[in-house]
This record gives sequence, structure tokens and C-alpha cells, in this order.
Amino acid sequence: MPSINCPNCGNLVEWPEGLAPPIECNNCFYDIQDLTASPPEPNPVSESTPENPANSAGNPPEGPVLQVLSQATQESFSVFPSSTPTIIGRHFVGKLVLEKVSRKISRKHCEIRYEDGHYYVTDLGSANGTFVGEHKLDCKSYPNQQLKDGQALFLGREPFVVRLIQEDPQPGRVPNAAEPNRISLKVAESAPLYECQSCFNYRSPVPEFTCPKCNNYNG
Repeated sequence: MPSINCPNCGNLVEWPEGLAPPIECNNCFYDIQDLTASPPEPNPVSESTPENPANSAGNPPEGPVLQVLSQATQESFSVFPSSTPTIIGRHFVGKLVLEKVSRKISRKHCEIRYEDGHYYVTDLGSANGTFVGEHKLDCKSYPNQQLKDGQALFLGREPFVVRLIQEDPQPGRVPNAAEPNRISLKVAESAPLYECQSCFNYRSPVPEFTCPKCNNYNG
């Protein structure tokens, strides 16, 4: 059957011949409607033969899944290890969650890339900026920043928490798309929150933060 390899998470999306191809990856919801489908291989070559030396070349890199959890709606979306940057925004990855959070988040807000076992975020000229903790990402002082487990990420004034979720240890198991959300929610509920000492109208998952409500620095 025809198939497409999702460029965002590496998932193989297949559908029956004669039917229209899907518009989104069924694993990470990345937009794939403009990609060209690969025809089915009638006689696949064995992995051990020299005709297929780069059998694993198209596989995505291994590593933890990055969960981005909204503190406003308690909904999350996933970023998977990939050799190409993942664009975050209301018209890209995370769009279903970000549209509910705020329309002040840009359509193409920031990008997250996976390098050497770590995730890094870079602002893409968004209208209201991208912050990691109290640091605003800009082209001079902080062009990009590493994302660590439990860290606060602000898209504009909207707070999120990032979690690094290790892959399921059960071999051959296909993860449920809704399962990472349950993991993130459970972690977030157990984490301590720190109240802004100026307006007392916002609580952060990290002790040092700039309050998105009153802009006061707490540390």
C-alpha cells in the first residue's frame, strides 16, 4: 500500500490503495498533505544484502520524546527526535493545543531541534517572543537555549512546562497518541508551584521566573 515517512517524527503513514492520502501524521499530527507518497515495494530487499546498505539511514534518531504541557489548559503536544527542526506554532506542530491557549502565540512561533541527545529551542521572529525561564531568546544574547526536563517555556506570555519522556521499554509496542498527555499531566500535578510575590496571581513550576501577569522577576 502507498506510504509516507513523516519528516517530523519518522512515523510510517500507510493507507489502502485507491483512497485519498491522510493530511496529518497519525502519530504527531504533522501536516503531510503536500508530501509525495512512496509506491509499495513489490520485492523488498533483505537487510543483509549489499543492495540495501543504508536500510536505517532514514530512521529518526533515538532519544526521549519532548512533551510540552500548557499550564493554562493542561493539554500537551509532543516533539519527537528528528534530524530536521520541528516548527512550533498555531499553523504547525502543536496547533490543536496552541489555538486553545492563545491567538497571541504566532502561527510560526519557534523551532525545536534535536542534537547530540538534547533539545534546543530557537525563536522564529514571533510577535511576543519565546522565553526559557527568565531568558528571552533573541539573535544576540540568547539565540537558542537547551530545554531541560521540568523547565518553564513561555510562548509569549503563555506558560508551558517541558518534560522529557523516555520511550516505552516494551519492544514492538505502538504508543497511544493520547498516552503522553496522561504522563505529562501526572508529572505536572505532583510538581511544586511557586507563587509570584508581586501580584500573587500566577504560580510557576520553577523557583526563578518572570511573572507573565505582572512582569515581576521572582528569584
